[in-house]
Amino acid sequence: MAIHNITRDLFVLRDAINQNQQTVTSQLAEIIKAVKTKDNGRPELETRASPESNVTADDIQAGALNSTNGTPLHAFIQEHFEWIDQALLINIVSKKMEIKDLIKLIPEEDRPSKGRPTAGLATGIHIDTASGKVQAVGESLNTHEKDIPDLKILLYILSIYGAIRSLYDIEHTGIGAAITYFTTHLIKWDRVDGYQFKHTRAYFIGHFRKYQRSSNSNDWMKIDEQLFIKHMRSPPETTPFPSSPNKRRDTGSSQPQICRNYNDEQKGCSFPTCHRRHICSTCNNDHPAFKCPKRGNKHSN
Repeated sequence: MAIHNITRDLFVLRDAINQNQQTVTSQLAEIIKAVKTKDNGRPELETRASPESNVTADDIQAGALNSTNGTPLHAFIQEHFEWIDQALLINIVSKKMEIKDLIKLIPEEDRPSKGRPTAGLATGIHIDTASGKVQAVGESLNTHEKDIPDLKILLYILSIYGAIRSLYDIEHTGIGAAITYFTTHLIKWDRVDGYQFKHTRAYFIGHFRKYQRSSNSNDWMKIDEQLFIKHMRSPPETTPFPSSPNKRRDTGSSQPQICRNYNDEQKGCSFPTCHRRHICSTCNNDHPAFKCPKRGNKHSN
C-alpha cells in the first residue's frame, strides 16, 4: 500500500513539473517578444521607409535626422540654407526636382540671371503694368543656358544639392559623397580634356534626369557611356601647323583628330570611349609621339 501511494505521488509531482515548465516557457516567450517590440507593437528593427516614398511637409519639418552638432535637421536647414523654401526642399528629398529649378539652389543674389528683366517669366507675351511696355519672352530666355552659363555655377549648384541629399540620406547610401565625386568628371572634362562647357552641361542634364531618383550611389560615380557618346564632342585641335604658324591647320574633317593625351607621356589617354586617333602626332604611326624614332633622331642632331 505504501508503494502504491509513493508511485501516485511521483506521478503527481511529474505532472506539476511539466506544467511549471510550460508556464515558464510561455513566460519567457512573452518576455522575449516584449523586448523585441516597441510599446506600439511595431518591430524595433523595422526598416525605414525608402526616400523614394512620398515626402510631406510634416516629414521635412520633423526632421528625419539630427545634424552633427545635435541641432534638429529642419533648424539646421533654416540656418544654413535659408533661401531653400519648403516646396523646393521636399522636391529635393523626394527626388522629384525639375531641371528648371536647379538655379534655385543658389542664393538669389548669386544667380547669374539676377538683373535680367525677363528672368523667371514664362514663355509668351508680357505687359509691364507700370510702363505699359510689351515684351515677348521666347524659349531662349528660359533655357538652362542662361541659368547655368559656366562650370563655376554648375559646381555651385551641385555642392548645395549634394549637401542636402547627404543630410537626408537616412539609408546611408553615400549619395552625398557620390555627387561630390561626380563633379570631378566635370572638372576634368573642362580643365584637362578641353571640352566645351555646352557639351559638359548637356551631359550633366541628361545624367540628372536619368539618375536623380536612383538610390545607387554608383550611378553618380560612373560615367554613363551612352550619355557621353550622345552629348560630348571632341574639342577642336589647337596645335598650329608646323610650316606656317599663321596658317590655319587642316584638321581633316573626314576623320577623327589625333589624341593629344595619348601622345603626352605625362598624361596618357585613359578614357575608354576616346573618339580621337591613337597614333603618333609626329609620323602618324602606331606609337605615341614620346616614343617616336623620328623625334629621337631630331633631338640627337
